[in-house]
Amino acid sequence: MLKVYHSNRLEQLAIYMAATIQVEPLQSVLAPEVIVTQHQGMARWLSMQLAQVQGISANCDYPLPASYIWKLYRSQLDNVPESSLFDRSILTWRLMDCLPRLLDEPEFTPLKHYLKSGREQLKQYQLCRYIADTFEQYLIYRPEWIHAWQRGEDSGCEKQPWQSRLWRAVVGDTPPVHRASLHQQFMQRAALDKIDPQKLPQRLMVFGINNLPPSYLDVLAAVAKKSTFTSSHSTLAWPSGKISAPPKRSPDCANCGKNRANQTALKCMKWATRYSPPWASRGVIFNA
Repeated sequence: MLKVYHSNRLEQLAIYMAATIQVEPLQSVLAPEVIVTQHQGMARWLSMQLAQVQGISANCDYPLPASYIWKLYRSQLDNVPESSLFDRSILTWRLMDCLPRLLDEPEFTPLKHYLKSGREQLKQYQLCRYIADTFEQYLIYRPEWIHAWQRGEDSGCEKQPWQSRLWRAVVGDTPPVHRASLHQQFMQRAALDKIDPQKLPQRLMVFGINNLPPSYLDVLAAVAKKSTFTSSHSTLAWPSGKISAPPKRSPDCANCGKNRANQTALKCMKWATRYSPPWASRGVIFNA
């Protein structure tokens, strides 16, 4: 079951969360509360807010969205490594090894021209780091491009075919284990109702995140459907009491691969109606 709360004050959302923890405790006292936050600064602030309301904040796990989605993949799929070879930091060095062998091909003429303008080694590292960051974004926001490239197509990069060529060179002949392929496998397993609820947390909370990739939202929705075991709570910081349709954008802006807060909220609201907390009518008293 997915429960969505929204407020124009983060402090109020923290109180909602503290009330949920107090009124609906987990089945096991040793089970940690899993609270996904946007960054560690938010996790630290939320921990202090929960401690102020409850008197103490303990046994709470605050993963970041990307790391927790990867953890969910590992819990449900076989042969998923602890870290991906296609993470930005690792992919940069793999590109550093692969790119020099491809510079003589016609597609790579712009890159070869750029690297020959001086300080070649430094520029090569900077270029590979930028490409690795772009590829990582493709894996999250444009998985259909990645799958097309692995089939030998140039979808999405017709004007810059070196991108698909470089990707295929990095992947090689080994079946790639990256976010795009794992997401596809996870959703196929979810569609067949093969998600193991015993490997999921009893309660999953997402706090104060107004911007998530569509693939992450799909995974959270699949987890929330396991209502017999898992309860998912999403708290959205919102400037008003209404959620409106996202504004129209130009095609160029729409293709940038970035979701706005409106889109995240609307997709959450498709899975769950606005939730009235059970403790709202119970007169729950908070200790300041």
